[in-house]
Order: sequence, then structure tokens, then C-alpha cells
Amino acid sequence: DSETAAKSMGVNLALYKVKSFTISAAMTGLAGVLFAHKLSFISPEMFTLVLSLEFIMVIIIGGIIGLHGAVLGAIFIVMVDPFLTMLKDDAPTLLSSIVTLFDSTATNTARSLSEGFGHFFALPGMKGALYGLIIIFFIIFEPYGLYGRWLKVKLYFQLFPLYKKATFKRQKTYVKSERNR
Repeated sequence: DSETAAKSMGVNLALYKVKSFTISAAMTGLAGVLFAHKLSFISPEMFTLVLSLEFIMVIIIGGIIGLHGAVLGAIFIVMVDPFLTMLKDDAPTLLSSIVTLFDSTATNTARSLSEGFGHFFALPGMKGALYGLIIIFFIIFEPYGLYGRWLKVKLYFQLFPLYKKATFKRQKTYVKSERNR
């Protein structure tokens, strides 16, 4: 965790950084080879900005704490895509039916509202915008991700009668230059 502490103990940081980068590159290369073998054809057009956003969302939403976070983030991404498709397809008709339920004489208003929402959800880039909103929501309200939330719930039930609300409060961290002040 601390390069200064490792260096003071005599650990060769450059060697370990090169080793970790090499292992990471080898694992990524192997994953790319297996992906190419599965698809049997790869072109640059297959890797879009939305795909990169999905990879980032897996880490942010799942949590960077451990492997469990990556699994939870991947499950969330797999589940959110059909939900967004359902929202895009069914939300306008659901909204118009709710409007006609409350006011049966407003069928023209409900139809125009349904068409407006249909055009809004069909705009290009809407999926990326919704992914961006989900990322912002998780960064602001759940910075430890889904796995962090799971750890909080688990700790709550372990310490049930004695649980303090400030157990997971963020600690103030300082940059090296601020420590000397």
C-alpha cells in the first residue's frame, strides 16, 4: 500500500512493478485471444465507447475492494441492459396509460406525451447518457460499490445491537505535501 514503507524495507519497487505489469498484460492478452477465438472475427468497430463505459461501470458499481465487487458489477451490468431496453420500449405506453387512467378525456395529451417520450428515449447516445447517470449516482451515493454495501449490511448484522452509524464514515486523507504542514 505504501511505496515509501516498501522501499524503506528494501523491496525493489521497479522489479515488482514490472512483474505486475507483465502479469496483467499477459492475462489481458490471453483474454483477448479467447475473445477473438470465440467470435472468430474482430474489427475495431466492435469496441465502442459504450463498451468502455460498461467496463468502467463494472469496477465502479461492483466496488474496487475485491473480486466479489467485479462479479457483482458484471451481474448489475448484465441486468441493467435489458431494463434500459424495457424502459425505452415500454415507458411511453405505460406513461400514456397512467395519464388516461387519471383523466379519461386526455387521450390526445397522453398520445403526444407517449410520442414525446418515445422520441426522447430513441435519441442516439441515450444509453451512454443513462450509463453516465448511473456512474455518477454510484460515485456520489455508494462510493464503495455494491460489494461495499454488502460488507456494510453484513457488519450491521454481526454487530446488531452495538452498531454505530459512523462505522464506515470516510476518513480524511492527506497528500504527502500536506502531511508536513
